[in-house]
Amino acid sequence: NNRGISDVTQSVPTTNRPLSRNPRASLYSLDEQQKNDTLVSMQELIPTQIGSSLEVESGIILKLLDIASCLSAEKHARKPCVTVTLDDLIFENKVKAGDIVHFTAKVSRAFTTSMEVCTSVEVEDACNGVKLRVCRAYFTYVVQSEQGEKQPLSPVYPNTPVELKEFLLASERRRSRLTRKVSIQEKKQVYHPPISTNHSQPNTSSPPTYAETVKLVLPPHANHHGTTFGGQLMEWMASTAVIAALRFAHKPPILLAVDSIHFRAASRVGDRVRLRASVNNVFNKSMEVGIRLTAYTIDEEERHISSAHFYMGVRGEDNDLIELPKLTPVTEVEKRRAAEAYGRYHLRLDRRTFVNDKKTPLLDPTSKDQFLPIVYGNISSLMKLYTLTGWQEADTKDSCTLYQYEDSQMFALKCEGEVAGVDAETGFKLVQQSLLQDRKIWDKLCISTETVKSLTNDDFIARLIMKP
Repeated sequence: NNRGISDVTQSVPTTNRPLSRNPRASLYSLDEQQKNDTLVSMQELIPTQIGSSLEVESGIILKLLDIASCLSAEKHARKPCVTVTLDDLIFENKVKAGDIVHFTAKVSRAFTTSMEVCTSVEVEDACNGVKLRVCRAYFTYVVQSEQGEKQPLSPVYPNTPVELKEFLLASERRRSRLTRKVSIQEKKQVYHPPISTNHSQPNTSSPPTYAETVKLVLPPHANHHGTTFGGQLMEWMASTAVIAALRFAHKPPILLAVDSIHFRAASRVGDRVRLRASVNNVFNKSMEVGIRLTAYTIDEEERHISSAHFYMGVRGEDNDLIELPKLTPVTEVEKRRAAEAYGRYHLRLDRRTFVNDKKTPLLDPTSKDQFLPIVYGNISSLMKLYTLTGWQEADTKDSCTLYQYEDSQMFALKCEGEVAGVDAETGFKLVQQSLLQDRKIWDKLCISTETVKSLTNDDFIARLIMKP
């Protein structure tokens, strides 16, 4: 994925915040002094009744993170919001009883009907005031609607360079979420399960890792919408994952990271929530634990409400992670889960490489200084589309034909039309000449035009700002 290629189908929304009146200026007016309106900060003191040296369960951190992110999402939407996904959470430091924990959440980008909330956690030693980052995570929220319809959201604009980076990376993270299933299927094709070295019992599976718990949803477990609080479900997930990992490693495990949590449906007070967890695969010093949640009442069948994938590890006496025993899948179900875990693991490594890549700078499609690399990237993409075969006619209207192309990697559209009485060369010259001079006269969506670079006497690169 070329980081210089911008999303040509996404228009830049208008803003309620005053921007520069210079049409040639960047569309984002960074202001270090302006505060993000969606920012939410929380401080929690971890009680010390159980001893100051005891490590706090990661499920408690997940629960408080969900509260902070929900407050930020509803602060922007001004309507009730529900959690859709959580991903890319990595624990860097642990929290002990007696520590002060700082939670920060703000909307990094709002798309048409969903928004991404960037959250972070810091721990402060109450004795010396030293702060350490515990983790960062990204939540996806949508507005809760009684009719079940998608609700549009107003845009969010960055104020600082850090917010601008998160704003730009949000599109890549969203693309990764939307193509996640296909990417995992592609990467799992190269997975080869380990062969058992026990020749006397070659088909013996690894130690049992299955764990199952059932929780009754009580009124304290519900949120202000009347459904089961997502943070409470995360806390139950973490405790069930610990049981599965403990049965496999035979040593107390810790939560290293959350690859993804996907909330599919809601549960309510009175529901029974069944949590099933098992170790899917082992990657040297970490193991993936998959958790599946179903909900049911006394007189109805179970329904799938959520899925999650956690990475667990075991620390040795020197506090470093130790190497874990190999997991040998035997049944077809175990092999499928191991292959999908392999795909998720390598997809996660790819995402981290993209974010942490220092050699290739992240390009801002609205910056004049970075505009040319994006233009050349877009031209390369258009040339690739031009060489595609297998376009299918989708619709025809007013001498214009709409074609579509779809495969496992992309979905593309193109429109072809004919202007009667004008040859191709004349038509091209008319469009070219009026591209900058008279574009706003015949194109009602055009706001401004500008020549970025002249390539030849007849060819040039122009920058057009269009209405959304």
